[in-house]
Amino acid sequence: NPRLKHGGLRTSRLSLGQYASTCQERLLQLQSTVKAELEKARQALVKASKSQNEMAVFEPLFKKLNTSLKVALVELLDNFSQQRDAEDENFFKPQVEKSIQNCRDDTGIPLLGEIKTRHRETGAWNITYDEFLHRLRTTLTRHFGSMDTGLKQAVDDAKNRVADVLVSAGCLGDLTPARGSEFLKVMADIIPDEQYHLQTAFKKLWDFKLAYEVNFHYRIRQHLDDLTPDKTSLRLSQNPIEQEVLECLEEVHATTVYKCQEALEGMYSEPSQAAFAAVEEFIDQVIRAEEAETDWRIFLYEVRSQIWPSEFEPVGEGSDVRREWQTLVAQAEAANQPNSMKFLN
Repeated sequence: NPRLKHGGLRTSRLSLGQYASTCQERLLQLQSTVKAELEKARQALVKASKSQNEMAVFEPLFKKLNTSLKVALVELLDNFSQQRDAEDENFFKPQVEKSIQNCRDDTGIPLLGEIKTRHRETGAWNITYDEFLHRLRTTLTRHFGSMDTGLKQAVDDAKNRVADVLVSAGCLGDLTPARGSEFLKVMADIIPDEQYHLQTAFKKLWDFKLAYEVNFHYRIRQHLDDLTPDKTSLRLSQNPIEQEVLECLEEVHATTVYKCQEALEGMYSEPSQAAFAAVEEFIDQVIRAEEAETDWRIFLYEVRSQIWPSEFEPVGEGSDVRREWQTLVAQAEAANQPNSMKFLN
């Protein structure tokens, strides 16, 4: 019977609507309960923070640490200043001496037989001589590249000394197990972008480098003219033989190595001067710049439970723990909105 069927369908729809309405009402009650609990969760860290009166505890600790850092860094800078014009006896000088010795041991100078063979191939003594000049020059400059080892050691030593002071005088070592120059990199990574000036100071010191190609090569290059065919001051006679070619190559090579050695010996103090400049700039930015103390105060307050674990509980701090907690609460609240928990009628 169509009428009965129609009446039964209407009754079924009514029952379904009542059921949906009951479920919706229960969901709203549940939503209200969840909302109340989330508000408690939001306030949990705030209450913990307020109960500790943290600023009253933090401020004298910060002032003591800040003073300790300033004193230690100024003393360190004084040490660098006293050494700024001293020859780098530990790293750069030994590597220069090693490079010069390598130039004398591995010259690239050919044997008489090789000179004679090459002359037969080129058909001209001048061409043969010029080709060997190129070989001597490229061999010599390759040996100078090894000075990068000494320069890197000198730079790392300066960074390590700064890092050691920051760790020992400021308790900053509790923020990371990294030590030496790697400590500077970690600090640059964990200091927030909001403390830009402080963060940048650590980044610049970490990025500080010395390299032969950048800092010394261009000043050595002028002493290589005698190993460049168009510039050499030592040319062959009108009718040379292979023995003359060999002797000219030996002489011009020895003279060039001597000139380079003299030039490099005059640069022995430059790594010390460069290290002093880098460290002085770092210290200027972290303790003397206008923003320095404010940046330190904000940053150290964020990580106070790591620096002073006996004074501050991790849950009460405004650090990553708290920010993550607040983010999770916000996400839960968003999921608990009415539009997210509604039956379709």
